[in-house]
Amino acid sequence: MSNGRVLEDRVIIVTGASSGIGRAVALKLAEEGARVACCGRDVGKMRAVCAELHGSGHFPYVFDGNDLSGVEEMIKAAVREMGRLSGLVHSAGVSFLSPLRDTHYGEAEEMFRINYFVFLALAKIACRKGNFVPRKMSIVGISSISAFSTPPGMAVYAASKAALNASIVSYARELAPRGIRFNSVCPAYVDTRMTESLISTIGETEFRSRVEKSMPLGLIEPNEVADSVLFLLSDASRKITGANIKIGGGAVDI
Repeated sequence: MSNGRVLEDRVIIVTGASSGIGRAVALKLAEEGARVACCGRDVGKMRAVCAELHGSGHFPYVFDGNDLSGVEEMIKAAVREMGRLSGLVHSAGVSFLSPLRDTHYGEAEEMFRINYFVFLALAKIACRKGNFVPRKMSIVGISSISAFSTPPGMAVYAASKAALNASIVSYARELAPRGIRFNSVCPAYVDTRMTESLISTIGETEFRSRVEKSMPLGLIEPNEVADSVLFLLSDASRKITGANIKIGGGAVDI
């Protein structure tokens, strides 16, 4: 492997690559030699991220999670222009506070569509014969520790992430004979715009109190999530599949 980079010349799709965890993942993978297909709704932002990435051979792709019919064409384009896939990271996600009395079905549907159904559509197309490198394909979903321990007002978001985790365990068993691995990374609070939105809703004092009480190792940085994603995409984890890996900052209960 040239230059000792663990993902040398592997083609990996990253959704939600314009910011937060997705951007951190794209940067990390490129540093380790991967060619990254940066996917998001704004092609200008995707081009900007591609320009930041180490090395060459990165491509931007428009990806709107509200239109599942576009998933197949997006993956076909990536395979045609970049080559067969060795990895897929679904980082795109949305979150809204949803206390029972204020739950809006439209918001609930959006959370499930982006956080869960988009992942299913991506995985289904990516795992078709001819779209991936045999025995090298690793699929990672960015989930949440709230799928295991759900704070008040986060029922729908947590449910969408629990559905993601359950599917990953099932698909890992189903597709292991084909050499395709499925895993998820489940962080607690991460220092991203999504967390900033939560702070604006519940207040900084309440948020800081939650973090101090439940996460003694502190708020998680996006690059720390990216480190775990890199491991799951690399050969170092070649016998790991069906895992839901928690990054809790010491959290026992969120």
